[in-house]
Amino acid sequence: MNTRLLLFAIVIAGTSYLTEVLAQKNIVDSLQRVLQLHSQKDSVRVDLLNEITYNIRRINLDKSYIAANEAYLLAKDLGYKEGEAEALSGIGNYHYLSSNYTESLRAFNKSVDLAVAFDFKPTLSFSLNGIGMVYIQIGNFPLALDYIQRSLNIAEEINDQRRIAFSYYNIGHCYSNLGNYSLAINYYDRAREISEEIEKKDFVSVAFRDAGQMYTKLGNYDSALVYFENAMKIMREIDDKKGISFCMITLGILHKQQKDTDQAFEYFNEANSMSREGGFKHNVCNATGCLGDIYMDRGDYQTALKYVLESLTIAKELNILPEQRDAYGQLAKIYEKTNKFQKAYKSHIAFKELNDSIFNEESVRMVAILENSNAYEKEKQKADLIQQQKDVVRQAEVSWQKTIRNFFIAAFTVTGVLVIIVFRISRQRKSANNILTSQKLEIQEKNLELSNQRNALEKTLRELQKAQTQLVRSEKMASVGVLTAGIAHEINNPLNFIHGGKSALDKYTKKNLKDHKDKLQPFLDTIEMGIKRASGIVLSLNRFSREGSKKGEKCDMNLIIDNCLLMLKSQINSKVRIDKKYSKKTYELNGQEGELHQVMLNILANAVQAIEEEGTISIVTEVAPENLKIIISDTGVGIRKSNLNKVTNPFFTTKDPGKGTGLGMSIAQNIIEDHKGNIDYESEEGTGTIVTITLPLG
Repeated sequence: MNTRLLLFAIVIAGTSYLTEVLAQKNIVDSLQRVLQLHSQKDSVRVDLLNEITYNIRRINLDKSYIAANEAYLLAKDLGYKEGEAEALSGIGNYHYLSSNYTESLRAFNKSVDLAVAFDFKPTLSFSLNGIGMVYIQIGNFPLALDYIQRSLNIAEEINDQRRIAFSYYNIGHCYSNLGNYSLAINYYDRAREISEEIEKKDFVSVAFRDAGQMYTKLGNYDSALVYFENAMKIMREIDDKKGISFCMITLGILHKQQKDTDQAFEYFNEANSMSREGGFKHNVCNATGCLGDIYMDRGDYQTALKYVLESLTIAKELNILPEQRDAYGQLAKIYEKTNKFQKAYKSHIAFKELNDSIFNEESVRMVAILENSNAYEKEKQKADLIQQQKDVVRQAEVSWQKTIRNFFIAAFTVTGVLVIIVFRISRQRKSANNILTSQKLEIQEKNLELSNQRNALEKTLRELQKAQTQLVRSEKMASVGVLTAGIAHEINNPLNFIHGGKSALDKYTKKNLKDHKDKLQPFLDTIEMGIKRASGIVLSLNRFSREGSKKGEKCDMNLIIDNCLLMLKSQINSKVRIDKKYSKKTYELNGQEGELHQVMLNILANAVQAIEEEGTISIVTEVAPENLKIIISDTGVGIRKSNLNKVTNPFFTTKDPGKGTGLGMSIAQNIIEDHKGNIDYESEEGTGTIVTITLPLG
């Protein structure tokens, strides 16, 4: 493809322009200038676009996708399968760098299918490596090694040094994640040496950086710092923003392990800002997790929790298992430090399950097989050849009679050995079965014990939640009772003065102002009306505060509703019209009047607050043979379907902070259930809400 590009440059621009292109330090600019001069929609333009896609991916990720997508569509129209396969590989790489691993796998697999069908080995090697990179990120290291090893075999077959270096780097990345840091350094260094020979600076920089990470984990901080400085220098030269932000994270980890937490914090914070600005989600995930560690060390667990939860959210979004595992490990420590032991236990279980998933026995076995598979095939060929030569020599040296004799001797010997081996194996198997059976019983006992502990914890949690709700309800009722009783008492005193003064005015008017009685009477009637209304409010407050009364007292729900409406009159004003339809049938309802006042006050207050401008609240009471039904409907804003089942949950509220505790409807639910009744909600957002309360009679 490079030959075609050079020939095309010669044709369109002549020798002078070719010299200029070759002298350009920035390859991307050179390619884009050639592309601008070549507007013809042919296979050469597809190759140019694919080359730009590859070279610009770490400078401007969005532009790399635009180039790859144009190359793909043009190649498809032209029927240019090789260009289509390479463009799909570029699209897959874009999604990989954007941490969209599902789309990345889809594009790489399409590229592999085309490359296999038409035998495009360079593209096949690159796309297989890309699939391996995706599986590294999601924690499936055996499958990742399988794809990368296949890519390496193809690259060695066609002697493609760039793809060989790429494969070595990704194999090193696998061993890094599996904890074999020394072997990872070996592969990173091999990838870097080849990349230096072919002058691939982006490979050289990431190989330096990741080898530096390994030295950090091995505690060799001096070597780590040298590698990081070399990586950062190259990344700044090629303007690799994603690489720079990740290198800052690795430098932060180095300083943190050297107990220089202030310097580490600066690196993590800068990496977080740069990654957010560039849209590098995976780097944001790592940076926020590292910041969470810093705040944990400082004892600021609230801030640490914020960063770790953000890291976990991104890790789940990107489906990267190692970062999810690390985040759950951090959460377990934070919750333990803040005495949230139930959450700590759940986080630890999640951490253990993810860790077991990544480092399960099958993964370790597959890694060992894949690690040695390539060398094994080569050694096997040599061994087969040597064995053939030995067989020829043996046949020439040994006579037929000697062979027969040796055969019988060997047969008897082998038979005896086999008998001994079978006997020993049988004993060992029996012993192993006994051990396994014992271990299985122990595991079952431990599982049963853990299950019982979990059930006990869940039961304790439910009881605590119930006790909490009851305590809040009792405390609230007690406080309201004291408050309302005090208010009623304080209002009664001035009312008595007013009532006494009004009586004195009546007598004085009749005796001394007979001629003015008709003019003064309307004023006296107004005072009398005010006294009656104030007395009514005091009576309602006294009824509401009757906490000490028993559930066996007779209750008049119509009167209770009227009392609550009277208490809410200042909120109702003129914006709400009250439509009451009370049943005229007599009934006998036993309950606790103060608690029923609280239920109706909560429901009516919610209905009033739901009406933003003007509306109607309808109240209907119906008497059936066995129960009393109260139906309260409003024309307010309504409740979302997703929230309808939550309205009775403790502390759930849709009101602004400071305007609601979320306990009103939870307490109302508990009171109605205590009275052997039930409460139902129907609502449509934008239309209104209907609350139906059913209470048993008798």
